[in-house]
Amino acid sequence: MGPYTKHGNPFIGDAGNNSFNSQPCFIFKIPGYKDAYLYMGDRWNGSGKPESEYVFLPITITEKGEMEIHWYNEWNLSMFTPEKRK
Repeated sequence: MGPYTKHGNPFIGDAGNNSFNSQPCFIFKIPGYKDAYLYMGDRWNGSGKPESEYVFLPITITEKGEMEIHWYNEWNLSMFTPEKRK
């Protein structure tokens, strides 16, 4: 993965500049897919009520190696490239 470098805000089209109304809490690699990562953010309602929810969004790695997170109302794993089995 290489050394840490600063790249700026990855949330593309985020009008409120607030991680699509979420607080980043985790990024993980999706097994079985090439360069497939998932953003997880929480939307805490401020009072701990059951209405709090999570946001799961795919992370796109551009040809330049930049990370982008776009809003999707719905998405599935078909947007990622499966790794070739040996």
